[in-house]
Amino acid sequence: MNEMSGTAAAAIHTKSASAPKFWRSEALPFIEARSIDDGRAVCYAKHSHETFSIGAVTGGHSEYLNRHVREWIGAGAVVMMNPDDVHACNPIADERWSYRMLHVDVAWLTGLQHELAFSENHAFRAFSQTMTTEPVLFDGLNCLYAILVDGKAETMRKESAAVMFFSEVQQKLNPAPLPDYDASRQLSRAAEFIAENCTRSLKLEDVCKVVDLSASHLIRGFKQRYGMTPHAYQINRRIQYSRAQLRRGRLIADVALDAGFADQAHLQRTFKRLVAATPGQYRS
Repeated sequence: MNEMSGTAAAAIHTKSASAPKFWRSEALPFIEARSIDDGRAVCYAKHSHETFSIGAVTGGHSEYLNRHVREWIGAGAVVMMNPDDVHACNPIADERWSYRMLHVDVAWLTGLQHELAFSENHAFRAFSQTMTTEPVLFDGLNCLYAILVDGKAETMRKESAAVMFFSEVQQKLNPAPLPDYDASRQLSRAAEFIAENCTRSLKLEDVCKVVDLSASHLIRGFKQRYGMTPHAYQINRRIQYSRAQLRRGRLIADVALDAGFADQAHLQRTFKRLVAATPGQYRS
């Protein structure tokens, strides 16, 4: 009986591990994520996507076919598929393998290419590489995936992370000189706007409209000037707001919601990370 129970439990676990997990959001319609923890039972016929697709192999090995290129890939590999490129990626023998994949709208990525001075005013610029082991891209994709599927991460953080990662993809795989761009006044105004509205649920679009900058220019310039992304700057401002409210003796739960955090636990984690003390310790 125990043996049967163990076998049944193992079968359920295997089925769960081999089932794909999808993430998508109405707030970020240009990107979709998927992952599989155990791809031994997941086999694909040759197929293509209308999106640009990029994935990271996080464990095991598989056989990767992209157009006329066929190769074995393993953990640490990043694979790229241009729109309509015929491809397939399947397990080797009975070896467990896992991966994460991002599917990105071509129009959105084309717009980012134009902002970065790649083929300005032209159609999508395809990538010539089909695979890389560049650690920056592997780590960046995994980081972006974690942020996207985090139910408590705000929209602006997710969007900022996507812009940063795909800007890195563009620079690493399609290198081109970045244009000189002096946006000091716009960046100062962006910081002011974020500070004034730090408790709101902002989108990148909100900030970009106010300062007349593209998302890629805003994020890159803001990070160079302030040492953090616009979203990180907003979180820091929320903590400053929270400190002021706690000094007045307000309830922590009320402060958390007023400051724009999801709940008291969210404030607690962020406050401790940035202040090295809990809200309760600080208020006392």
